[in-house]
Amino acid sequence: METGTPLTELDVITSASDDDLLYIVDNPTGTASSKAIRVDNFLKFVGARYTTNAGQIIPSATGTIINFEDFVYDTNSAVTTGTAWKFTAPITGYYLIDCALLSASTTDWAIGEIANIGLYKNGVLYSVMSWFTSQLSANGIRFSVSGSDVIYLIATEYINIRISHTVGTNLALHNDGAYCFVSISKLY
Repeated sequence: METGTPLTELDVITSASDDDLLYIVDNPTGTASSKAIRVDNFLKFVGARYTTNAGQIIPSATGTIINFEDFVYDTNSAVTTGTAWKFTAPITGYYLIDCALLSASTTDWAIGEIANIGLYKNGVLYSVMSWFTSQLSANGIRFSVSGSDVIYLIATEYINIRISHTVGTNLALHNDGAYCFVSISKLY
């Protein structure tokens, strides 16, 4: 089909000028040059999974960015690790975010103290994914917080996961990536 040829809704172009990939049109008045969309961009999985086994120290009453430093997969090299950990959307769309964190054992928990994890979009709280309130005070307590949410990201917008607690002293995360991870998948 020649560039500029009008297309009807969902016409399929099997021969395109770039590289002979399959194209479709989502606009009934579109043309091959202006409205065609590469199908492979929709079919390619976009996602990342990182874990942490570093036993990161979390100060009290401070929203601390979790540094998921251990790479599992990252299809678009979209994650920046370190104290400013973030996932930057390579493609505009809806993303499913799953996260789980477990603390190291501590004797500092008291009844009513809390821990939570938040999903932040471009540095602003988007949602509280999980909330833990201590129901007892004892030796060897751990907290576990996990949650998921769907978020719409425009390409180049970013997210990070932050944890906060009210124990009054520093707490450490458990040093095992099976319990402390984030998984990000583009839905569509």
